[in-house]
Amino acid sequence: MATDRADREKDKRSQYCIKLGLLIGLIGAAAVPVCYEVYANVSRSAGLLFIAIGAIAAAVKLIREKVSGAVMCFAVAAPIEAGFGIAAFMVIHKAVRGFLEENSRYFSLSVMDSVKFFAMAAAIQLIIPVLPMLAAGLRAALRKFKANGELAGKYIENAFDDDDRDGF
Repeated sequence: MATDRADREKDKRSQYCIKLGLLIGLIGAAAVPVCYEVYANVSRSAGLLFIAIGAIAAAVKLIREKVSGAVMCFAVAAPIEAGFGIAAFMVIHKAVRGFLEENSRYFSLSVMDSVKFFAMAAAIQLIIPVLPMLAAGLRAALRKFKANGELAGKYIENAFDDDDRDGF
């Protein structure tokens, strides 16, 4: 009975992580092309900053999950973001280019600059699974530290018991 309940809870958490991965992937698919246009036409640091903010927000949402849930979420989000991101990029890029050419000046990135942007964006996206892993490691270290502190307290308490003075 207890294992059925635990299995249901585990399935529920897995479904939550998958749904969150779908949401993060779809939001990222629309956000990365917009950030690319910001990177190309407004400010390079602002475009990367927006990607970092989105990645940190997604990672913070996953911090309370187990590491396996965070990795599962990232494994779902990354291919969705890449696949739908290409389609969104084609639509958004064409619309932004038309708008800017009509009203202002459009700055086009070279192929190397585009590759550099997408490589940096992908590297920044790695924050999503890494931050929950670091949080889980910190929680485990704190639990170990607390357990060791309690064990040391017991040793100190037992060191001064009168029952242990056999030969003194």
